[in-house]
Amino acid sequence: MQASQKIIHVVRRFAFDEWGGTETVVWNSAKGLIQAGVPSKIIATSALSRAGTETKQNCQVKRYNYFYPRFRLSPEKHTALDKKGGDPYSYKLYRDLVSSDSRLIHCHSMQRMASMVRIAAIKNKTPYIMSLHGGQYTVPTSERLDMESATKGTINYGKAIDIYTRPDLVLRDASGIVCVGYDEYLAVKKRFPLKPTIYLPNGVNTKAFDNGNKQDFLKKYNINSNSKIILCVSRIDPQKNQMALVHLLDMLNKHQLNKQNKPPYHLVLIGPVTNSHYCSQIVQKVHDLNLATQFTLIRGLDPESAELENAYSAADSFILPSIHEPFGIVVLEAWAAGIPVIVSRVGGLAKLVDHKKNGLHFNPYKPRTLFDAFTHLEKNKDLQKLFVQNGKAEAERSYSWESYIGRLMQFYDDAESWHNSHAPFELAI
Repeated sequence: MQASQKIIHVVRRFAFDEWGGTETVVWNSAKGLIQAGVPSKIIATSALSRAGTETKQNCQVKRYNYFYPRFRLSPEKHTALDKKGGDPYSYKLYRDLVSSDSRLIHCHSMQRMASMVRIAAIKNKTPYIMSLHGGQYTVPTSERLDMESATKGTINYGKAIDIYTRPDLVLRDASGIVCVGYDEYLAVKKRFPLKPTIYLPNGVNTKAFDNGNKQDFLKKYNINSNSKIILCVSRIDPQKNQMALVHLLDMLNKHQLNKQNKPPYHLVLIGPVTNSHYCSQIVQKVHDLNLATQFTLIRGLDPESAELENAYSAADSFILPSIHEPFGIVVLEAWAAGIPVIVSRVGGLAKLVDHKKNGLHFNPYKPRTLFDAFTHLEKNKDLQKLFVQNGKAEAERSYSWESYIGRLMQFYDDAESWHNSHAPFELAI
C-alpha cells in the first residue's frame, strides 16, 4: 500500500464527549494506520461538536456544517437526531471529498453520508469501502420506530435530493464491505457474494485498563468502599436496556433482606445520553425503588480518560443487557480489565461471549434469567476466576488493535484490486 496518499475515514459525528462503539473503531483505525505509516484523517459533521479542524495524537479531525433536509424540525428534535439516527447532508464535506487526493475512502455511516462518499469516489475514480457497525440488517423494529420518532411531524424534502444522490446504491457500488457483526456479514455475503467482504470485529487496547485506581473512583463519586460494583458502559438508550439493571439491583436488595454482613451492591452506569426520556425513566425508577444511595450515573467519559480506567478497576462485575448489539466492544474492555461479564444472548454478544467459558448469557426479555445468572456467578468464585482468566486471554489473543489494523490494511489492498479490475458504476440519475 502506498503511504503517500491518505485514507479518509468518514463518520456521521465525532465528538470526544459523545462516544460509542463506532467512534472507538474510527479513532483506533485512524491512529493505528498512522502508526503503521499510512496517513489517515477523520472527517465528520459538526453534530454535537463544532465545525473546524483539530489534531489529536497526530490524527487530524475535520468537522463540517450540515443540515437535516426536513421542514418543521424543532431544536429538540434536531438534537435528538444528532444523538441517534440522524441522516444529514453536508455540502462542504462533500466538496472537500471531491477535491481530496485520497487513495481510498472508508465510510462508517450509511444513507446520505454514504451517498456523498459514493458520488465523490466515483467522480475521483477512487475506491471506497463501507463499514457496517450494526443497523443495516439487524435492527429490531422497536428500535427503528424509536429512531423514527424524532422525525414525526416534520416534512422530508430530502427525498428530492436523494433522487440524485441515490443512498440506496452505496453498498452496490462499494469496492468492499467491512462487517462488525457476524449476522450482517452473513447477510452481506448472501447479497453480494463476489464483492470483497470481511468480518472484522472491533479491537481493544488490552494494556489501557491495567492501571486504574479503584479508590480514586469510589472517592470521587462518594461510593461506599465496601460496595460491590455492578458496571455497565454504554449509551443511555432503550437499545442498551439499562432499566433491567435497576430491576436487578432491586431484586438483589430483596434477596439480601434479613441477611447480615452482606456488602451492598452499587450500580454504575456510564455513557452518553442518546435518549433523554429513557434516562429520566431510569432515574425515576431508581427513586421509586429507593435505590438512590446505590446508584451512580455518569453521562459519558472521554474514551481514553483515566477516570474510565478507574471505573473498570472499581467494578466487581460487568453486565451488558442490550436488546440489540452487533458486537459489544465494551465487553472487550471489561475482559482487558479482568472483570467477569454477563451479557444478553442477542446478536453479536451471543457470538462474542462463550457461555460458561468466558462469561454468562441471559435472556433480556426475562428479568429472572439475569438475576439467576448474576447470583450463580456471585456464589461461584472459581467460575469468576475462570471467566477473568479466559476473557483476558481472549481479548489479548483475538482482539488487539495491532491485529485489527493488519487485517484492515490487507482488506484495503483487496478492495483496491477489486476496484481496479471492475469498471466503476456510472452515476445513476
